[in-house]
Amino acid sequence: MGTTGTLQAISISRPVQQRLEQQGFEGRVLSVHQVACNLIDEDRNVITLLAPSAGDGPFSIVIDSAFDDLSVDDPILADAARLVVGDMTVSLDGASIWEPRPDWPRLRMAGEHISRAFVAFDEWAPSAIWGGLAHITGADQYAEGKPTFMARLARGKEAYSHLIVEGLGEGKRDSLMAGARLLAGLGPGGTPAGDDFLVGVMAAMWLLGDQADAPAIAGTAAPRTSALSAAFLRAAGRGEFITPWHTLVEALASADLAQVEQAAMRMESFGASSGADALDGFILSGRRLMAQYATCQQAEEPI
Repeated sequence: MGTTGTLQAISISRPVQQRLEQQGFEGRVLSVHQVACNLIDEDRNVITLLAPSAGDGPFSIVIDSAFDDLSVDDPILADAARLVVGDMTVSLDGASIWEPRPDWPRLRMAGEHISRAFVAFDEWAPSAIWGGLAHITGADQYAEGKPTFMARLARGKEAYSHLIVEGLGEGKRDSLMAGARLLAGLGPGGTPAGDDFLVGVMAAMWLLGDQADAPAIAGTAAPRTSALSAAFLRAAGRGEFITPWHTLVEALASADLAQVEQAAMRMESFGASSGADALDGFILSGRRLMAQYATCQQAEEPI
C-alpha cells in the first residue's frame, strides 16, 4: 500500500493521543525507515509512525502503510482527528489507545517470581557483561592497543563501575548520574548504543529498583543525545516502553522461563542492535538489583 490518500490509524499511544487533543503537532519528517517514520517539532518532541510489524511504542501511531513516498523535512500537521504528512493523511478517529506504561505496581509485587525467572539469563549467550559494554563504547571496533580502543574500553569500565556497582549496588545517586553522563549519546545511529543501554537500566529500575532514579537518569542523559534517542530516554524515565518490554516483564512476573527466553530473544532482535544493547543494560542492572532483593529477603526472615 502506498502513502498517498487517507489511511486509518490502527492504534495511537496514550501520550500522543493526549498531546494531540491538548495542543496538536506541527513539524517535519526527521527520518524515514522501512517500518518507521519519525516526526519532530521545533521543541524536539517526537512522534513515530510505525508499520504493524514494528508493534506499538511510547510515542507511536501505528498505520498499515509503507513510508516510501515520505521524505526528510516533509511538513507535518496533526490534531486529535487527523495527521497530515506530505501527501498522506491519516485519520486518527477510531484508533485504539495503546498504554505504553506497564502495570508497574502489580509487576513489582511479583518479586519472588521475578527472582526465580531471572535465572533464564544466567547462560544468556550475548550477555556482554564486558562484551556489551565494549560494543557500546566502540571498543570492539578497534584493534587492541590503539589509544581509541583503550580510551573507549576505559569509559565502559568506568561507566559500569559508576552506574551498576556504585549507583545501583550502593545506592549512590551521584555515581548513578555520572554513569549516565558517560554513556549518554555514546555510539553511532539515531539511538546510540549507550542510550539503549540506559533504557534497559531504567526498565530494571521500574521493575526492581528505586523508581525515582529512572527520571533522574533520563533527565541527565536526554540533553546529551539525538532528539529521537532523547524521546526514548524520557519515555523510559516515565516508565513507558515499546511492546517487547511489556512482553518481557510480564513473562518475568509469571516466572515462566520459556516465555522469558522467547521474550528476551524478541527484544534482542529489535532494531539493528538497540534491543541487544538495551537487554544488556537490563540484565546487568537486574542482576545487581536482584542481589539486593535477595539480601533484603534474608534480612526479613525470622531467626
